Amino acid sequence: MTEPTLPTAPDGWTFGTPAFNPTDGIVTISETLAEVTVTNTISRDLGELKISKVFDPLSSGFTGTFAINYDCDDGIAHDGTVTLAAGGSETISGIPTGTSCTVTEPNLPTAPTGWTFGTATFNPIDGTVTISETLAEVTVTNTISRDLGELKISKAFDPLTSGFTGTFTISYDCDDGETHDGTVTLAAGGSETITGIPTGTMCWVSEGELPTAPEGWVFLGPIYNPKNGAVTI
Repeated sequence: MTEPTLPTAPDGWTFGTPAFNPTDGIVTISETLAEVTVTNTISRDLGELKISKVFDPLSSGFTGTFAINYDCDDGIAHDGTVTLAAGGSETISGIPTGTSCTVTEPNLPTAPTGWTFGTATFNPIDGTVTISETLAEVTVTNTISRDLGELKISKAFDPLTSGFTGTFTISYDCDDGETHDGTVTLAAGGSETITGIPTGTMCWVSEGELPTAPEGWVFLGPIYNPKNGAVTI
C-alpha cells in the first residue's frame, strides 16, 4: 500500500511523509483481517527574524550596546528584547510563517559626555516584517553627533569725546583641535558669535595690537569678562 500524492495543505502548513504499519505497507492476505494503518502528520511552517544593528560611533568612544524589542502577533511568546553592539545581529527562530513582527528601540543608552544619539531608523521603515520561509530581517541604525555650542565675543568701548569710530581686532583660540581659531573685527557695542564649537572646549579671547588712537588720546589695555578671557563652551 502506498500514498503517492498528498492533498494540498492549508496555507502555512506542511504535511509530513506518511508512515505505514507495517512499516513497508505490505501485508499478506489470510483468513483473518489484514490491516495497514497509514499515519499522516502536519506541521506549522516556521521562519526566522534577524535583527541587525548598524552604528558608527565616530570619535565618541561609545562601545556599549542597544536594547531592541521585537513583538510578533503569532499569539505565542515570540516577543522579547535583544541586546546588540555596533555590527551585531541576533536571529529569532521558530516563528510561524505569516506572522507580523515589529521591531522597536524605545530607549537609547547613555551617550558619552558631549555627545547625543539621534533617533533610530529602521529598514524596512516601520520596522515591521512578515515572516516567510526566507529569512526576514530588520536593520536598526543609530547615529551619534557631537554636542555643539557657541562663543559670543562682544566689544564694550566708550570713546568719550575722542571721536574714535574705528574697530578693534580680537582673536579667539579654541582647543578643540579643529579650526575654531580666528579673528573678529568689532566696533564699540558690536558682537560676533562663532558657532559649531564642541561642548567642553576651552576658548581664549585676546586683543593684540590696538588701533591708532585719535591725536591726543591713548588707548588703555583691554580688560576681559571673565577676566582671563577664557570660557568653556
